[in-house]
Amino acid sequence: MPPRVSVVMPAYNAERFLEEAVGSILGQTFADLELIVVDDGSTDGTAAVLASVRDPRLRVLRQPGNRGVGAAFNLALDEAAGELIATQDADDASAPTRLAAQVALLDANPDVVVAGTAHETIDEHGASLGVKRLPTADTAIRWRALFTMPFSNTAMMFRARVARDHGLRHTTDWRFGGTDHRFACALLAHGRGANLDEALVRRRIHPRQVTATGSGEQQSHSDVVTLENIRALGVVATLADAHALRELYFRPPDRLAPADLRTAALLLDVFEAFRRQAGIDPESSRRIGRGLLDTILARSRGHAFPGLVRSGLLPRLVRLDPLGVAGSPTRWLARRRR
Repeated sequence: MPPRVSVVMPAYNAERFLEEAVGSILGQTFADLELIVVDDGSTDGTAAVLASVRDPRLRVLRQPGNRGVGAAFNLALDEAAGELIATQDADDASAPTRLAAQVALLDANPDVVVAGTAHETIDEHGASLGVKRLPTADTAIRWRALFTMPFSNTAMMFRARVARDHGLRHTTDWRFGGTDHRFACALLAHGRGANLDEALVRRRIHPRQVTATGSGEQQSHSDVVTLENIRALGVVATLADAHALRELYFRPPDRLAPADLRTAALLLDVFEAFRRQAGIDPESSRRIGRGLLDTILARSRGHAFPGLVRSGLLPRLVRLDPLGVAGSPTRWLARRRR
């Protein structure tokens, strides 16, 4: 009988942390699994570490040369026999109950096609750097997915049939990230998403990982995915617009300059198109809109406020959430006091 879950683990020169990563999967309380490790042309002791494992649930595939995480993932996807496919990086570790919790979530929610978890960030020595929590509800996940990866890429589980039926693949020419963001958005086009709020994966930060060595390229790829997403909503935008939107969304300035006001107007265009989609939860949408409103108003005080009026943004914000505009000064002052 094929295993219920196939866990995919690309590995490139992963000798240092690989034994812990593999052991965390083979030691799961949910045992009906296979672990597919793709050795992506490693030149260190990765092959020797894998050869020392005697568990028959481990399958090792090898790529000639270092072709990148996207190619490694696609190779594993072609070979995976499980109904569900989980991901983990070769320098991370899963809690023993991780797979069981995700299988239970997917079994209880047939319309959910992809599920993630929160993760604990650790340094190269295993010391905790804090917990990263992500949106748990579908609407909030979809909003985040417009701008960035809405799941921890090392903690995903998705239905294999969705990927196979729709020909979903990773982008092989993006070697330094962004492909997981695009793949997650493709999955969400065919069903709901969910995140468990419990940190069930330890995600390691160290100098040799892809996010450290290729962060600039990774960000440019995310700009491309954001542009694809907002154009799919029917919003006219350029790649420069997508970059500006992501900057405003994640790193808003203390005061909005005229160019920022134009980006804020575009962000409202995106939000209004987003909330018109079928299946968007009205209450979750209202909370997202309130957050946008507070961000824009809090950074438009003083000399920037006349620009907010002249730009036509203020009437739009009033139409979006009149009570939110009225209560924004009180919420802003409360946050300042905290």
